[in-house]
Amino acid sequence: MKDNEYREMKQEFDRLVEKRDRLKLVNEQMYKLGKNVDNREYKKLAMRYKIGTSNILDDDIDKKSDYDLVKRVVRYNKITPTTNIYFYIGTAIKDKDGDIDIIDEKKEDAEYYKFYNIEESGSSRYVSVISSNIMDFTARNIVIYPTTLYNCELCFDKARSEFFMTAFMEGQDEAVEKFKKYSNNGYPWHPLL
Repeated sequence: MKDNEYREMKQEFDRLVEKRDRLKLVNEQMYKLGKNVDNREYKKLAMRYKIGTSNILDDDIDKKSDYDLVKRVVRYNKITPTTNIYFYIGTAIKDKDGDIDIIDEKKEDAEYYKFYNIEESGSSRYVSVISSNIMDFTARNIVIYPTTLYNCELCFDKARSEFFMTAFMEGQDEAVEKFKKYSNNGYPWHPLL
């Protein structure tokens, strides 16, 4: 992602974490006071909590994990891919109608290899590489192979969240370096574990 996009998303992430933590503290203080609606301090805290969660996107924000907040920031911001990190999702062949059908397992006789760009979302994240160009593609890009293709959508979402979490917490360069290591060893997460 471009530096200005990164800075804006990092600021938004930090703001959401601060808001979440503030609301958690308010909620804890309310809990300590008990649900005594006649208590003036409780009413004040309840109003602060209500105001803090009045936006539909902030509903239950105090219960959200850092990963939930990362997903929210990434979902609502424009990201220009700059890292060339791709996540392998399977091989494909053309069916008799000329449509491309994904085959889950890696096949040597596949016509196409399918990848998701780790920085993009929606249909623009999808990349199809013809098998004759696969060596060139893998040489020019960082390609992450999951340890299993079972439920690779969930695995991709986990990897994408981890990439952005690392970028927000440690820096974008560190996130790229971390994922370069995964390109050698595979992405170490399985949806059934």
